[in-house]
Amino acid sequence: MPDGNGVAGVRMPELSVPLATYTGWNLFNDRSGPTNVLSSMQGSYIPLPRTAAERKQNRAIRVPSIDERYPTKDQYVAKVTQAAQTLIGQGYMLQEDLDVVVKNAARHWDYIASSPNPSTAQRWRRRLRRGTA
Repeated sequence: MPDGNGVAGVRMPELSVPLATYTGWNLFNDRSGPTNVLSSMQGSYIPLPRTAAERKQNRAIRVPSIDERYPTKDQYVAKVTQAAQTLIGQGYMLQEDLDVVVKNAARHWDYIASSPNPSTAQRWRRRLRRGTA
C-alpha cells in the first residue's frame, strides 16, 4: 500500500483511514545503538505529508498527502466513522467504542494539523535522503 501500512488482518480505522504510517519495527537512533540495527521492542509512527506541496518539498515517496486524501477534518472524521461502523457491523468492534474512536480520530487530526513538523517524520526523511533507512 502506498502509505506503508500493512493490509492483512482486521484493519482498525487508524489503518484504513490513515494519517500516518505505523510499523512494528524501528531502527535504533545514534544515542541508543547502531543506526543500522532494528530495535525489536518499538515501532514507528511516521506522519504522512500534510499537503501536496510538503510531499513534493520533502520528496516523500508515500502518496497521496493528507489534504489530497481528506480535504477537511469533517471528511476525515466521516471516513473514520464509516470504517468503524463497518467493523461494528462485522462484529470486530463494539458499538459503545464508536464515540471514543471518532473522538480520538478528531484529536489525531488536530495533532497533525498543529505540529510544525513531527520529529519522527523529520528523522525518517533524513534517513531516506542519506540512504540509511
